[in-house]
Amino acid sequence: MPATAEEVAPILEILPLQRLALELSLARGGDPDQPRGLSKVTRTR
Repeated sequence: MPATAEEVAPILEILPLQRLALELSLARGGDPDQPRGLSKVTRTR
């Protein structure tokens, strides 16, 4: 990894891992926009 400012180093380190997670999800036939077991609906009374 090239030398970067200490403040942005964590962001640059995590991005490849997030990309890997996306590619693995797609390779397994998953839909990252609608994950299994997660409801994106907020219920109010």
